[in-house]
Amino acid sequence: MNDITNHIKKATDSLRLSETERRDMSHVVREYMAHKPLPAGRHGLTHGAYSSISLRWFAFSWIHRPLAAALALVFIFGGGVSFAAEGALPGDALYAVKTKVNESVKVALATDTEARANVQMELAERRIEEAATLASENRLDAETQTALAAAFETHASNATREVATIDEDDSSAAAEITSRFETRLAAHEEVLALVSADVNATNTLASAIRGAGLAVADIRARAEERMSVSAPAAMSLAMETAPASATMKAAAPSAPETPSTQMDVADDSAAKYDPRAAERMRNSAEAQLKVAQKKLKSSKASTEVKAQAEAELVLADDHLEEGRVFLKDKASAQAYHAFQQSLVISEKLNVMLKSETSLKKAGARTPDSRASARAKAQEARDEARDDAEEARTEAKIQATATPIQIEVEADAGTSVVHEVVPVIPPPFKIFHFEDEEDEDSDSLINIEL
Repeated sequence: MNDITNHIKKATDSLRLSETERRDMSHVVREYMAHKPLPAGRHGLTHGAYSSISLRWFAFSWIHRPLAAALALVFIFGGGVSFAAEGALPGDALYAVKTKVNESVKVALATDTEARANVQMELAERRIEEAATLASENRLDAETQTALAAAFETHASNATREVATIDEDDSSAAAEITSRFETRLAAHEEVLALVSADVNATNTLASAIRGAGLAVADIRARAEERMSVSAPAAMSLAMETAPASATMKAAAPSAPETPSTQMDVADDSAAKYDPRAAERMRNSAEAQLKVAQKKLKSSKASTEVKAQAEAELVLADDHLEEGRVFLKDKASAQAYHAFQQSLVISEKLNVMLKSETSLKKAGARTPDSRASARAKAQEARDEARDDAEEARTEAKIQATATPIQIEVEADAGTSVVHEVVPVIPPPFKIFHFEDEEDEDSDSLINIEL
């Protein structure tokens, strides 16, 4: 208990309420005290005297002292105010309780790196969800969006910092966490676009989400490369930039190459392969599939939407089974990617189902845009399925391939020969730009499923 108290104190000592938040919360607590007063005569005081002393204490201790006092008030009230604040939105009287008290407690109670990363991810998503709710009601103004975008960036930055720390010791954990976070960010960005009457009206937050998503994707790619479950970026670059005259031939015995010119042979027998990667991704994919199935079962979505969601869940389950087969055949990298694809599908559905209320509100207002977005998403899914099937076929062929040498031109007319075994798939692309060559494009981000 002392540890918890110390964590809470540490998290709240540096926090202060703004003048507006103090006025709003003062009103809320006064109303609460009036609605649920303590019995008359408690501690030998009349109700009037107790109320007078209580309010004077409130004015001095809560409004003018650190937020730890506010936290104590929430506990005194039995959590009623704290619970009610969970549904508060920017502009509501209880929003400060939600962000300055409830969320500070969440952060304080996260005592290890992975827990801290998950909490910061949750809080980052909350800011997007709040924006989506306001946008679906045509209440998201520029000032509120800017504030939410700034808060989102803070939480997302904190999350990526924690994940980067995790990656130093456990790349399998970092890859799984970033796969979830990247997917959920992309899904939230899609929801935000769907619920906005004017997509341009949410550009500030959308840009923040995109930036965070790409930062997370970078951590994931490095973690996967370190575990040898995704092709190294250097290999992908060499393959893409190799000139037409590059020489490719079956490897023949030759003198050992220097470390500076030898590319790692990236197959499942490589010493650096982390056996935890596929197992952790499988466990996460199985867990999130169950969560999505449970959410869909209790969903009040239309029959059409439920049918689409059920089809997606079938696909997620198919990827899981495919991964199990790969794992049994010791094709660990392919198993990892199959489990990852399953996870992406389930996590996207989890976000969409959680955003059901906002999507319904927006759907009543902009049915044409919703239909267009659904058609575009279905087209992307169909294309992704075809790509996945081609990748699986290619992986099976490559699994028995002999090493090849790739000669790539370097500076000053020199060339470098790399020996590779092209077994490992490239990183799975979660964030997808319609026009990747245009960095200033305002196009939407879709999830490739």
